[in-house]
Amino acid sequence: MGNERERNFKFYGKVAAIFFCINLLIKASYIEYGLYVVSSFLVFITEMINSAFERLIDYAHQEVND
Repeated sequence: MGNERERNFKFYGKVAAIFFCINLLIKASYIEYGLYVVSSFLVFITEMINSAFERLIDYAHQEVND
């Protein structure tokens, strides 16, 4: 299970890097950069919260995972 969580986080990181490069190529405005940064952080924070809940549920129901 841990590998899949890391894989999702790495995937989001790669997508964020690709969009950052696209923003550089199209010469986005400061407002667009700001919106991009805020939305990227929200995605990462949401993924971290999701992973925390998954681990908590896995810990609470260990007998199901064994």
